[in-house]
Amino acid sequence: MIHHVWKLLLLFENQTVHSLQDMAGYSLVDAVQTKFSDDGVDQFSHIYVPKRANGPSGCLPVPELLALDNCNVVCAGEPKDLDQLCKHVKELDLTANGLTDWKEIFTLLGCIPDLRFLNLTGNCLRDQTLIDGILSVEFPNLRTLILNNTKVSWDAIYKLLKVFPSLIELHLSLNGYISVESSSSQDFQHPALLKLHFNRNRIRQFSELNRLGQIFPCLESFVNIDSDLDTMCSELQVYERFSKLRCLNISNTKLETWEDIDCLRKFPSLTEARVKDIPFLQQIEEKTRRQLIIARLPNIYRLNGSPVREEERIDAERAFIRKYMDLDDKPQRYFELHAVYGQLDPLVNLNFKKESKIKLMVRLMTEGLEHSESVVIDTKWKVKDLKKQLESFCGVPSSKIRLYLKEHFSPHLLEMIYPTKELRTYRMTEEDEIHVYLK
Repeated sequence: MIHHVWKLLLLFENQTVHSLQDMAGYSLVDAVQTKFSDDGVDQFSHIYVPKRANGPSGCLPVPELLALDNCNVVCAGEPKDLDQLCKHVKELDLTANGLTDWKEIFTLLGCIPDLRFLNLTGNCLRDQTLIDGILSVEFPNLRTLILNNTKVSWDAIYKLLKVFPSLIELHLSLNGYISVESSSSQDFQHPALLKLHFNRNRIRQFSELNRLGQIFPCLESFVNIDSDLDTMCSELQVYERFSKLRCLNISNTKLETWEDIDCLRKFPSLTEARVKDIPFLQQIEEKTRRQLIIARLPNIYRLNGSPVREEERIDAERAFIRKYMDLDDKPQRYFELHAVYGQLDPLVNLNFKKESKIKLMVRLMTEGLEHSESVVIDTKWKVKDLKKQLESFCGVPSSKIRLYLKEHFSPHLLEMIYPTKELRTYRMTEEDEIHVYLK
C-alpha cells in the first residue's frame, strides 16, 4: 500500500513540474529528446526524457528531415547537447513555436552546420534586433528560409541576407507588408536568390515591388498570390529590374483591366505566368479567357500550369482578331496580329449535326417476286426497331424477318443479326439498300 501511495505522489509531483514546463516552453533539445526517445512516451505529452545512448553513437535516432512544429519550442537549449543530437539534420521545420529571440535561432544554426532548409513560420520575430556580433558569421549551407507570418522587419531581412550568402529561396508571406523598405546600403544586392514567395501581403502597386528586382537581380520565380495587388502598370525600368524573371504567379489578386495583363509582356525573360481567380477575368468563359490571354502575351509559353502549343496560339490569335475587328475600340495587340494574319473573314455559323433520318430503298425478297418501297429510316433506331417498322411492309411479324444491308459499293450483303445494334453504326447512305428475307 505504501509503495502505491509513493508512486501516486511521485506522479502528481511530475505532473506539476510538467505543467510549469508547459507554461514556460521547451528547448529544441527537450523537444528532440521527447519525440525520439525509445521509452514509449507520447511525443505530445511534453515529458522530459533524459538523454540516453541508442546504439554505439550515444545519440537518439534523429532524422535528416526534422519536423518540430507546434512543440512550444522557445529556445535552442544546451549547445553541446544540440550539437550531438542534431548535427546531421539538413531540414528543420519549427512552424508555430514560441521562438522570439534571434540569438536562439543563431545558436541552433551554429550547432547544425549542414542545415539547408529552415522553416520559422508562425514564430513572432517582429521586434527583435539582430546583434552585430552574431552577424559577423556566415552560414553558407542554408538554401531555403521560410519567414511567413513572423512579422520580421525589412532591416532584419537585409541583415539576414548577409548572413546567408547562398540562400536561393525565401518566403516572406503573411507579414502585412504595405511597402518594400530600402536597405541602409542603397546598392545592396543578393544575387544568389532565385525564388521569392510574397503571398498575402498588402502592397497594391507593382511599382512598389521594384526594389525586390533591384535586391534580387537573378530572381527567376516570383509568387505573389492572394494579395492586394491591383495594378501591374509601371515604368519600363521596373520590369527591366526583373531581367531574369521566368515565372510569375499573380493569381487571386485584385487586378482590374486587360492593361494589367498586357504588362506581363514587358518582363524581358518571362515565359510562364499564372493568372487564376482574378475577378474581371472570371467573368469570361474559360476557353475564351485562355485564348484572350494567350493572344495578348506572345512571350508566355506556359499559362496557368499548361503549355501553350503553337497550334493553340495560332487559334487564339485568330480568334482575338475576329473578336475585335468589328469594334471601334481596338487594343494595340489587334493591330500587331492584323499585320501578321491580315483581314480574316467572320466565322460562318455552321451546323455540323448530322441528320438522323435517311431515305433508303427497302426490297422484300421472296420466291419469284420482288417488292420494293422507299422508306424513311431513323438511324437512332436499333435493328429490332427497324424490323418492327417493316412488319406492315412485309406482312409478317418482326420475328419472321431477316435484314441485310446492300452497300452501293459492294456486291455482297451484310446480315444485320444483332437486335440491339444501332443503325447509325452501319454508316448508311441513301445509295444503299435494305434487303428483307422471310424466315
